[in-house]
Amino acid sequence: MHIKTLVLAAVALGGTAVAQCGSNQLTTPPNFISDNGGAVGGAVYFTLDVLNPGGIRICGIDVNTSTTGAAIRAGVYLHQSITDVNQLTTLNETDWCVLGRLDGTANGVGVPSPCTVVNATQSIDLPAGQHLLAIGNGNIDHDYTNGTGLNQVVADANLRFTGGKAANAIFAGPLYSPRIANLRLHYDVGAPSRSPCGVESSSSSVGTSCAGGAVTLCEQFDFGNPWDLSDEIANPMRTSDVLITAAAGAVTVTNVPGGTGIVPPIAPDLGLGDDETTGLIPLGFELSAFGVCADAIAVDSNGCVWLGIVGISEFDESLTGFESQGARVAVCWNDFRSQSGGGPFGSIHVDQTATETLVTWNGVEIWGTNVPVTFQCSIRVNAITCRYLAASAFEDSALVGFHNGFATTGTTSYDITAGPVMATGGVGLTLACPQNPTLGGAMVLELDGVPTGGIAAVLATIGSAGVGVPLPQPLFAAGCTAHVPQNAASLGVILGGMPCNTYGFTIPIPNTASFAGLPFAAQGVGLDVVGNVFVTSNAIDALTGNF
Repeated sequence: MHIKTLVLAAVALGGTAVAQCGSNQLTTPPNFISDNGGAVGGAVYFTLDVLNPGGIRICGIDVNTSTTGAAIRAGVYLHQSITDVNQLTTLNETDWCVLGRLDGTANGVGVPSPCTVVNATQSIDLPAGQHLLAIGNGNIDHDYTNGTGLNQVVADANLRFTGGKAANAIFAGPLYSPRIANLRLHYDVGAPSRSPCGVESSSSSVGTSCAGGAVTLCEQFDFGNPWDLSDEIANPMRTSDVLITAAAGAVTVTNVPGGTGIVPPIAPDLGLGDDETTGLIPLGFELSAFGVCADAIAVDSNGCVWLGIVGISEFDESLTGFESQGARVAVCWNDFRSQSGGGPFGSIHVDQTATETLVTWNGVEIWGTNVPVTFQCSIRVNAITCRYLAASAFEDSALVGFHNGFATTGTTSYDITAGPVMATGGVGLTLACPQNPTLGGAMVLELDGVPTGGIAAVLATIGSAGVGVPLPQPLFAAGCTAHVPQNAASLGVILGGMPCNTYGFTIPIPNTASFAGLPFAAQGVGLDVVGNVFVTSNAIDALTGNF
């Protein structure tokens, strides 16, 4: 994906790099020797008294868990009303705020598992005074020590730890006490004079784009419509190529005699079983065809290539399913078996060069038959070609075609050999926020779907995205809605270049506490030069945080 970034200088970048941290350590008793533990998803609770008047910055916390090798993703929370762990009698999530995240790898029970702090400052910053904290996590358990009344406090000149309590669910369930969390705190003296409560950055998509150009061409073969994409009677080895090109605006069918159309696969078998789909496989280039911009594919054992998505593998080759499940090529959508159920039942391969990806279903069998079927899909920058061998193997029902993923109102089975012209449709804009906005970071907005020679803009405002107000026709296309208010400002004008370009706008966010919790709303709007109407994208609803 090619990204052209326009940097707006309306807001100056602030803040400085975070310094190294962790010259002091405080280890809770009895030094990672646990005699008890909680369930996965639970939490430990403790009090930290910051004795140094300048505050402290905790940049790392070692934890104790019986899990080994797992990625630790723990949350660190601060109670907003009480400070003494002994006062904690009930658990309510609204009483806590998030200070940051702990990332690390679990080393097993009795061994410290070091975790780094993940937030805008890369540290838990606590001013002087008493604080009630919790560490809660969904993917590891916590090993801790039973308190005796004599082993629950440890201190140095800057910091005093008091333990503590534990629960098997972070904000619910009974509290077990006394419990001492097995921790080692890595900290430095000195903390910014700001509230320690953090604001989690977020972004989400609101609504949908309008006037997406739905392009669907497919033919459903069954006993009432026999297969005619290869000529077995005249030449048992003849292939048919179904060529799909955006440039021509139509599908053409050409016959390649002598079986030369199928390129023998070289790559190893993917090993797909019955009704299975691969993960995304990078193409090494970007396909541009009828509104599809895909730089990766997923291969389905049932004869489909998904374009830019991983679809659900299904054996029921229905017209309604074809138009509603996303962008794909149905090379020969049927119920095939591959490497399962007592096979082998053929193999599936992906061969790639810098300019072409070949997907081959080699000798796969339709479920309930022993007849091998071979077909192939070639994907290039602006063309898709489907090739077939052995007509008799396709006498069962099958669906062949292309769909670009935009919603349609009813797919029709065409006669592919007649080469019907494919409608190119209108513009379908998509707005994305690839990273959540944080202090010292940026609000990044990327608009996709601007056609070559087209014009578009991204509108942004301070505030939350609305539910959507219908926009008037014919100025706008049918189904377009406004999710940002009329006072939204344009971040700039986009002139469409290459077909699959994604155009980005970056708004730097100062590393200033007052910007934490600032809401953003944005939406794309463009001119569909084919229909001579305006179209809108989905909206982005985002919140600036300090982690």
